[in-house]
Amino acid sequence: MREVIVLVGAHKTASTHLQRSLQDAEALLRQRGIGLLVPKFVRREILPLTYRLRDGEVPAALRAQAEAAIRGAVGTPGRLVVMDENIIGGSGAAMLMKGERLYPWAAGRLARLLALMPEGRRQVGMAIRGQAGFLVSMHAESLHHGAYCGFRDYLGGGRPEALSWAEMVGRLRDAIAPVPVTLWRYEDYPAVFGRVTAAFLGAAAQSVTARPEPERVGLSAAAIAALGAEVAAGHGGPETLARLKRAYPKSEACPGPAPWSDEERAALEARYAADLTELASMEGVTLL
Repeated sequence: MREVIVLVGAHKTASTHLQRSLQDAEALLRQRGIGLLVPKFVRREILPLTYRLRDGEVPAALRAQAEAAIRGAVGTPGRLVVMDENIIGGSGAAMLMKGERLYPWAAGRLARLLALMPEGRRQVGMAIRGQAGFLVSMHAESLHHGAYCGFRDYLGGGRPEALSWAEMVGRLRDAIAPVPVTLWRYEDYPAVFGRVTAAFLGAAAQSVTARPEPERVGLSAAAIAALGAEVAAGHGGPETLARLKRAYPKSEACPGPAPWSDEERAALEARYAADLTELASMEGVTLL
């Protein structure tokens, strides 16, 4: 294998849209020597091996298991694309934030996954998103996977304006150096989709077409409020959330939550702008 590309998300940055757009072209990409490992496979076959590596099992044995699973799924393509935002963490607050760090466990998690990949040149790709929208979307996403909590409880009393993408990416880069990291802004995603796919697939990116619609529309403020009321009344669960999503679909008439004060939003936007400036000049990192 000549190259291993790991697309790690982040969550709520159109990562599912990118994954499924690539999967739509899977047959054509396979003809060009590119194999795709989809999130379901990564979560079932690869991430459990990284946890065992973390816990001290023999690396060579785990790597052999990973390579056998990969061969069974895609053979031995010249270029392997590994896709899963859960590589770097999850939507739950404990996996997303610790003190003033975003994705506090991301560096070790990614380094362990790369240690189990076949030999070859490595690249890592990730989208980032302004903290104001990102944290709101991550809270809504967490409601699909865990117990209900309000937005301020989700933040845990921390300083959201201190959460820095530049600090997080710096930790990733240091943990996997000299592997290059390519970033793009979620806010630019429709405009840079072609540049993103070309950065990792080269000429084969011509085989990939962006899906026309978003893949995972978030929750409306009304749906979240109704869910809180249901939970307070002793109800809840996946069926309740699914029903409320249908009853209060996110739209212009039924918008997403807007929990920030003007002062908070300004501080978050200033942090994102500072992050982008730092990332643009960070060694080993390319910002598209």
